[in-house]
Amino acid sequence: MASIDRRHSASWVIAIVVVLFAAMPSSAAAAPEDKPTLVPLYVSFATLQALDLVSTNQVLKSGGSEANPLVAGAWHVPGSVVAMKAATTAGLIIATEHLRKQNPKVALIVMVAANSAMAMIVAHNFAIAGR
Repeated sequence: MASIDRRHSASWVIAIVVVLFAAMPSSAAAAPEDKPTLVPLYVSFATLQALDLVSTNQVLKSGGSEANPLVAGAWHVPGSVVAMKAATTAGLIIATEHLRKQNPKVALIVMVAANSAMAMIVAHNFAIAGR
């Protein structure tokens, strides 16, 4: 099945968020006071990734195409895009946690930038899907 059935969209979003929380380093939840936690930004990023999955699926169902050439072919393999989203999100969270220990301000900037970029992508997808 090339696309996710609409009734399963919410299930996929919940599943992705749960997997990403499970992959989150335990140190992220208990940050020292001098290095603030980035968990809210991790949660919003994971949610935006799930929304990107849902919104891209809507674009594909309405006749649009995937703009990212690295992901375009993966839509034809069930579960592959979900796995890619989960892996890249977990990877960014883990890398940012390591960075947070060294330079918390840069880690914060990385997550704000990542969230901003994903928010723009999701908004664009939903705008296209609504046409």
